[in-house]
Amino acid sequence: MLVPREARGSWYRSNDRVSMPITVELTLREDARRLEIRTRVDNPARDHRLLVLFPTGIRTDAADVETAFAVERRNFLPADIGDNSECDYVYQPMQNFLDLSDQTSGFALLNKGMREYAVWDDPARTVSLTLFRTYRVYMTANTDLTPEEEAKYPGTNCLGKMEFRYAVYPHAGDWREGNVFHEAYDFKTPIRAIQGPAKRGDLPAHRSFLSVQPAEKILFSALRPSADGQGWILRLCNLEDTPLTARVRFGFPCRSVHKIRMDERGEAEALTLQRRAATVPMRAAEIVTLRLDAPAAGNPAPSRRRRSVTRPGRSPKSR
Repeated sequence: MLVPREARGSWYRSNDRVSMPITVELTLREDARRLEIRTRVDNPARDHRLLVLFPTGIRTDAADVETAFAVERRNFLPADIGDNSECDYVYQPMQNFLDLSDQTSGFALLNKGMREYAVWDDPARTVSLTLFRTYRVYMTANTDLTPEEEAKYPGTNCLGKMEFRYAVYPHAGDWREGNVFHEAYDFKTPIRAIQGPAKRGDLPAHRSFLSVQPAEKILFSALRPSADGQGWILRLCNLEDTPLTARVRFGFPCRSVHKIRMDERGEAEALTLQRRAATVPMRAAEIVTLRLDAPAAGNPAPSRRRRSVTRPGRSPKSR
């Protein structure tokens, strides 16, 4: 693709053109529900924003966008700014996905590490994903640079080779019915099979290190050692706007389960633990932190070196 070499002044583009090689690789795996895209760019130019555009054809005026531990519904129609000096800004932040749906069908755009999107108020309801954007100024309030300032502050122009990974996921219904949240995390953190040394013993054909139900309504966020090193910390998030009761089943010995604060301080609420399963009441959109205490000596908890193949947003699967 031929692009202007750089900007000239504050408003003009250079008449010189340079070649920006772009390679796009599409992958559709057997039985996959999403189309995975890998884009490689070798950027020789300054002062550019590179977007990927997807005409969706979805009749809607709002997008569902993942934020931290939540999904927000955002209207993307142009806002009336009145006499405000700042114009309506179409580019918005996101986490790992955005979704457009008309309640019958939907289009989800999943990404790995790209945080800017826009939905355009055109007949095709085009979605754009920002691959990169560059700046020639060291502060956005000062766009009229002197030649001395331009030489001293070259800006951030993302020159050289870059690679971007994202995916499109068509589905039925809205983002909940389409299970978009879990599809996004399956794409972001896929299962990796790791072969270890051979050992004697019998293992069941199927076994979960940890499972959470209802899996489609709960985000599995983290499992890590506790700050004092005597237990484990499990973090879950209710994706629903209504309260629910989660059931967490452990594939390893666990002496007790307590609901605690994120910082692991303050009082702890003991939860019922029966047959290696705990019942966890969760408020609407609540983030829950659980402490899992190790059993007594002689019946050890899972070693820290043992790694689960759990993906965020899904119950673990054994391999």
